[in-house]
Amino acid sequence: MIKYLFAFLFVLLSVGTATVTRNDEKLIIETTNQFFSELFVDCDHWVSLFAENGVFYHPTHVAPQGKEQLANFCRNTTLAFKTNPVPAYVPSNDLPLITEAGNLYSLITPYVFSAVTFDGDLFVNYGSVALMFQQDQQGFKIITALENWTRKRWIE
Repeated sequence: MIKYLFAFLFVLLSVGTATVTRNDEKLIIETTNQFFSELFVDCDHWVSLFAENGVFYHPTHVAPQGKEQLANFCRNTTLAFKTNPVPAYVPSNDLPLITEAGNLYSLITPYVFSAVTFDGDLFVNYGSVALMFQQDQQGFKIITALENWTRKRWIE
């Protein structure tokens, strides 16, 4: 039993004792808002939300990594639709979920995405995005974005 207690304490000390402050939460949520709102509006600003070597894991595209690839992904995705896509997420109650370990912060949130294709069809998609942030002098930068479309419930 004592062995497990020491292992638990070691993990706590290794991870760090910093906590997410209310101001940190606001900055993380603001960056998350911009991640969704700027994706198809201002690709340069959207890319600036990422760390220098940030990566976006998308269900159907090769993961763009780094500022240049992220900018190309944003521009190419924007060009795939007749109208500007409208990604949105609405934090409510206990969402999004924010956790931290040392100077890394993660957030998981559902989203809805819609746009009109060049064929005139309405395209609607929903899923979740997991964002991993690292704090630096300019605030919080996204180091990893992971989009998921598969939705499953744990069933025992």
